[in-house]
Amino acid sequence: NSQSEEFRLLSLPEQGSWTAYKWGYLGVDLLMQTLQKQIIVGETLGSRETEEMAHIVYTSFAQNSSHDLGRVLGLMNVKYVLLRNDVDYTRFGPYPAERVLQVLESQRGIYHEKTIGNLSFYRNDYLAPYIYAARGVTYVEGGIGSLISLASSRDFDPQRAYFFSSLPGQ
Repeated sequence: NSQSEEFRLLSLPEQGSWTAYKWGYLGVDLLMQTLQKQIIVGETLGSRETEEMAHIVYTSFAQNSSHDLGRVLGLMNVKYVLLRNDVDYTRFGPYPAERVLQVLESQRGIYHEKTIGNLSFYRNDYLAPYIYAARGVTYVEGGIGSLISLASSRDFDPQRAYFFSSLPGQ
């Protein structure tokens, strides 16, 4: 809350607006009520396109299918990946906390910055400004799902605008 710039956080593991804490509470995520920054938690983002983009990122984390997720997160204005060590991982999918940590630490451009209690903050060096003038426009044949492979290519430029030929769900 002390940082005045506009940015988002991505919460791991993927969850909704509710959570299951290790200490037994199951309900509204208390952290979302406390932080003054937008936290990406899964399905509570707003537009269908943004939700699909977040789902692609979460799936890539789960499958460890790319080491360049920081580039995609940068386009989503994500400055920090928040590793939640206070939640019950058995409620949020088949991957234990150790596996999530291993995948997170294998990402290029994402580094552990600090831990506060059970919350570990990983800084994304690929943060793009909330609003910026694009250097150009790139048309991408395919849908948002191709963003992960695009982010791993040498031609990827986070300061460009990307337009996809397919809408989400197509």
